[in-house]
Amino acid sequence: MTETSIENTTLVKPEFTQEEYKQRRQRAAALMKSQGIDALVLNSEANNRYFTGHATGRWLNRTRPIFLIITKEAAATILCSTKSEQDTALMTTGGGCEIKVFGGTGHDLNPGLKGLVDELQALGLSKARVAAELGIHHRPQLPPLAFDWLRAALPQMILEDGSDLLWRVRAIKSAGEIGYMKTAIGITHRMYDKVPEWLGTAKTEREVFTRVGLDLLTLGGETVGYRCVNTVGQPWDGGYTDRSIRRDSVIFIDACCSVAGYWSDFCRVFAVGAPTPDEEDTYKRLWDITSEEIAAVRPGMTINQLYSAARGSTERMTSGALPTLGRVGHSIGLEIVEPPSICAEQDWVIEPGMVLCIEPSLTTSSGNQLVAEEMVAVRENGAELLTRRAPERIRRV
Repeated sequence: MTETSIENTTLVKPEFTQEEYKQRRQRAAALMKSQGIDALVLNSEANNRYFTGHATGRWLNRTRPIFLIITKEAAATILCSTKSEQDTALMTTGGGCEIKVFGGTGHDLNPGLKGLVDELQALGLSKARVAAELGIHHRPQLPPLAFDWLRAALPQMILEDGSDLLWRVRAIKSAGEIGYMKTAIGITHRMYDKVPEWLGTAKTEREVFTRVGLDLLTLGGETVGYRCVNTVGQPWDGGYTDRSIRRDSVIFIDACCSVAGYWSDFCRVFAVGAPTPDEEDTYKRLWDITSEEIAAVRPGMTINQLYSAARGSTERMTSGALPTLGRVGHSIGLEIVEPPSICAEQDWVIEPGMVLCIEPSLTTSSGNQLVAEEMVAVRENGAELLTRRAPERIRRV
């Protein structure tokens, strides 16, 4: 393989300082050492970007693999195809990363897999414990058979799951990461602020879905992610349908956008005309539950303790009703939904720097689902609200 020095290229403006990328790799290396892991082998866009600053559209080509190896000494090597060499050098801003290029046309996985095996052998890892993105929430850009091939090629190497290690590193956000999320949140707020200007004349959920996405991009979002537009009272389908928006409809919109890869994610509810008393009552109860869940957040408590607090608020305010989503929030960052989810099964300890989407839900007495969502950053003394709270009553158009 050939090597490219990023020191001799003209770099684009980095998203973070080189020191921050190094600190991220050092945190991962410290966890590797504590767990007896010798290296990480990564093949997903988000982890590559997180540890190196490498952002490229090449991830869209699933036959042109990009690999990142991080050793327990915090050294990092990016492996890419010849076709990706130039933009990899230009887009990698992490400092201290080697870029090595394997051959092939870029339309066959085999050269990339062979290049990965060669590099692992060169690094003395052919008999090591190596962790990869094999577990919860991870989707590496390799088919499952590729991992079988890798195990066969290096039969003495122990290939195991590194998901827990990776998520624990990424769960704590820096000031810069939170800054990008605040920018994305501001764009999303401006989109929601515009909704009353046009929602009253929208004819279908599809029209709302399209307008929300266009406004997020026009207002400065780099990428539009999950969008749910739903007429409350209709079956919960997610996304949108061609259902007509009629007078006295309550419209639930859940939307998000990214800036420098970092996401916003929160919902708002609007009424075209007048909501029913049942909808108004459920919305207000949900608003109060959300307030109590935000107030309950503090470092040192566990995720399931936070879930229990939100569940207790729900039961107290609704005579025993439970959250309808099965969870009451999730972490967020380079991906819209990151571990941990705020649910009964998670015993993660909440730490300063975590960013959480607080997302309780309720069902009206007539069986219609309502969801609330706000974003908070965990600080030493509790939660910092990153979003501007939803109005206490359903906003009428």
